[in-house]
Amino acid sequence: MRYRRMSLVGIDGSGKSSCLEDITEKLTHTDMAAIGDTILIRKNGVLEKLEGFIFEIGAFLGKKAKGINNRSLYKLLKLFDLLIRAKAQSVIEDKYKVKLLVTDGAPLVNILGWGSLYYRKLLTQELLKECILYLTGNKIPWKSKFYFLRNLPEVFFINLFSIKLQKPDVIFFLKTDPQMAISRIKTRDQKRQIHETEEFLYNLQEAYCMVCKFLSSEVKIYNIDTDKKTKDMIVFDILKKIYENN
Repeated sequence: MRYRRMSLVGIDGSGKSSCLEDITEKLTHTDMAAIGDTILIRKNGVLEKLEGFIFEIGAFLGKKAKGINNRSLYKLLKLFDLLIRAKAQSVIEDKYKVKLLVTDGAPLVNILGWGSLYYRKLLTQELLKECILYLTGNKIPWKSKFYFLRNLPEVFFINLFSIKLQKPDVIFFLKTDPQMAISRIKTRDQKRQIHETEEFLYNLQEAYCMVCKFLSSEVKIYNIDTDKKTKDMIVFDILKKIYENN
């Protein structure tokens, strides 16, 4: 089977961004797009950065969110960043028709993962199934609108404004010991984000595990233990699966 949308999913410090960078450099003969902090596209062997409002505003919001100390404001900016990324992905798919699209994170998985943390007691398996339907394009029925507005307002407004989050064909889940993730984060020459604590990253990774397991009936999931592999080994494994599936 040929897959088009591939996403690197994992907590902060799992190596998503650096792996995406290397993968993009190595896929020299593939018409592709890479969506991360910057958006790159390769057509006919030429790699270039995409420019335009929809691409620039996403990078701006993502950068601003990283410096926010207020948790509520951080969540709001991060949500907008993910929605802009989903919109940018739609534009790329419609306009450029690339054979392969690789993303740093996946808006659908990220929103469901964070949501399962903040709405832990509410988000049952059945409700999670409904959320996936309503986040990927199906309209919330009138009888359920008030429930979602009151209990899951993010899902309600994403659905109200007809924002469609793409479901990946393949997810590479980069699993990382939160302690190792924090040590990697500390080596960066930048301020740590408000949520970057061992406890939160542990809970977030568990949430991503739950979401990936739930999606596994429709999405191909490759689990990669990053603690036991170098970055080159991880990139090699991902590239091997990309070539196998395309």
